Amino acid sequence: MHLLPTSEIRLDDGEDAVDLSLPPGDVLVLSFADSDLSAISAAASDCDLTVRLASLRRLRHPLSVDLLIEKTVAKTRFVLVRCLGGLDYWRYGIEQLSETCRARGIALAVLPGDDRDDARLAEYGTVPPGCARAILSYFHAGGGAENMRRLLAMAAGYLGRDRPSSNFAPLPLPSLFALGAYAAPRPWREALAALPDRPFVPILVYRSAVSAGDTATGEALAAALTARGQAPLILALTSLKDPTVTAELAALIATRQPAAIVTTTAFSAREGADFVLDGADCPVFQAMPVGSARDAWAASARGLSAADLAMQVALPEFDGRLGTIPVAFKAETTDPATGLATRRLVPDADGVAALADLVAGWIALSAKPVAARRLALVMSDYPARGGRAGFAVGLDTPASVAAIRGLLAEAGYDIPFRHCERSEAIQWDVERDGSGLLRCARNDG
Repeated sequence: MHLLPTSEIRLDDGEDAVDLSLPPGDVLVLSFADSDLSAISAAASDCDLTVRLASLRRLRHPLSVDLLIEKTVAKTRFVLVRCLGGLDYWRYGIEQLSETCRARGIALAVLPGDDRDDARLAEYGTVPPGCARAILSYFHAGGGAENMRRLLAMAAGYLGRDRPSSNFAPLPLPSLFALGAYAAPRPWREALAALPDRPFVPILVYRSAVSAGDTATGEALAAALTARGQAPLILALTSLKDPTVTAELAALIATRQPAAIVTTTAFSAREGADFVLDGADCPVFQAMPVGSARDAWAASARGLSAADLAMQVALPEFDGRLGTIPVAFKAETTDPATGLATRRLVPDADGVAALADLVAGWIALSAKPVAARRLALVMSDYPARGGRAGFAVGLDTPASVAAIRGLLAEAGYDIPFRHCERSEAIQWDVERDGSGLLRCARNDG
C-alpha cells in the first residue's frame, strides 16, 4: 500500500494513517510533547549520533505505527518513547514497539510523559530499569537543550560511543523563574526589583515551553503590556499545583502586589478552597495559546478544539480566571536533520493587542472610585413559560442575584433593590439603543 502525503487544516488531530517515511538512525525519540521534541532537535546538532524524531500525535492509526516500525524502528539502535497519559493512550504502538525491539535486540525505553507514573510502561522497555530512570531524570530536571544534549551523550555511552569528556548529570532548572534577556532564566526577586514603578502584571508560562525555546507568545504579551504602560514580568513554572511553585508565587505576590495576572497555563489548579492566585486580589486573565492552526480556527464555527475548550475555557473557570481570546496558534515547521515535523506557537498580533487592551481596561477600572463604576448583571433568557429568566437546572436564580447584590454591597456598591410580585405573564418591550445594546422594559399593558 502506498500512502500519499497530504496536508489538511482542521481543529482536531485526526486518526488518518500516515507514512512518516523517516530514514533510520541511531536514536529515535517519540513523544506527544512538542517541547520534548523541540529540545532534542536543538541538542541533536551537537551530537555524534543520527537522531530521528516524531510526534505521537501523528501515529494514532495502527497502520502508521506499522509503517514506522517497518521503515525506521527495525533499523534503529535506541528508541525512546514518552507517553503522555500512560499506556492506554498509545497501547498498540507500545506493544508493537516492544515486540519488535525485543526480537531485534534494540534498546527501548518507555517513559511516562508527565508526573503521573504508569508502572506498566516500564514492563515494555528493554533497557535496564536504572537506565530508564536516568533518562527520565533529564526531563524531570526541566528538559531544555542542555539536558537533552546530556541525555544523548548518555545514549551514546549506552551504545558504546561514549566521549570521555561527556557530562551525563542532569542540569536542574528551578520550578519557578523569571525570563531575562534572550529568554535566559533569572531569579524572580532580581527581576522584580528591576521593574519600573508601573502597574505590575505577571505573565505565567509553562517551563516546558521555555525549555523548548517556545517563548515568543510570552514575549509578545509582555511587549504589548509594556506599550500600554504596564510592568510585565514573564514567569516560567512547572505547574500551579506544584507546592514549590505556589510557595514562590505567594512570596512574589507578598513582595509586590500585581495589578492583574495573565496566565497561559491550562487546566484548573484549584484544590480545595485555597488557590495561590486568589492572594493577589486582582483579575486573572486566561490567555489562550491554541493547539491548532489559525486557518482552522478562522474556518471553524466552533472556534476551538474540544481539548482547548476543556483545558483553556471550562477548567480555568474553576479558578476564577477571566476567559479571553486566542493569542497564539500552532504553525508546523520541519527540521531536515531529524525529520521532525513539529508545531510551534506563533503569536497572533490581533489577539495579543486585544488581550493587552482588556488588561489595561481592567487596571484602569480598578483605579476608579466605586461610585464611578457601572455594573451590569447579565442573565440568560429562554423562550417558554414565564419565570425562566436566568434559568439554570437545580439552581435558584433569584436567590443567586440577591446573594450577588449582598456581596457587592459589602464591597461598597450602592445597589437599589426593589421587590415585585411574580407574574406568570410578564411582557417585555425590547429595543436596540444608539450604542447597539439591547434594552428591555417591562410592559404591564
